[in-house]
Amino acid sequence: MTMQLSRPTAQRTDARLLAGGEWIDGPMHNKVQLDKGLALVEDARRRGATVENVGTVTDEQLVASGYYMRPSVVTNIAADAPLVAEEQFCPSVPIIVYDDLDAALAQANDSIYGLGGSIWSKDVDRALELGTRIASGTIWINTHGTGAINRRAPYGGVKQSGIGRKSGLEGVLDYLQLQTISSFEKTYAK
Repeated sequence: MTMQLSRPTAQRTDARLLAGGEWIDGPMHNKVQLDKGLALVEDARRRGATVENVGTVTDEQLVASGYYMRPSVVTNIAADAPLVAEEQFCPSVPIIVYDDLDAALAQANDSIYGLGGSIWSKDVDRALELGTRIASGTIWINTHGTGAINRRAPYGGVKQSGIGRKSGLEGVLDYLQLQTISSFEKTYAK
């Protein structure tokens, strides 16, 4: 099954990814990461995927002077493409459509990674339920990326995407060191 984003759909996606058209992400961390992100998107394009840049650049000079990468939405992409299968850490969202929900969930979970993913649906209640069936530290519904992170909620990955959490009570607990003192003879309370 293939999918083309209509211009109104792409505009709505722009608004969700870019907070109303504002570029919400800063530059990539370094040239190596920028080059990796650009290579992943170019690889997807070579494999036949459709790459559509989103948003508007208002300061070309700033973008040209740093490690900025234009956000993009990538459709008609194979599930085994590195942009889908790897942790890309770049502002490109691959969109995979499906015919069989159980097969799509199995595909989403068939990864050594599990940092974050997104579900895009008109049925938000159904998307929320589906999110519980995906092995990922964070699932976004109808949004994606660093601008969508709730900084008060625990954030972190599963599988080879890391252990532990940042933010929330779970993140605070990572900074505490617990001590256990055991004795069969006496109880001590402080």
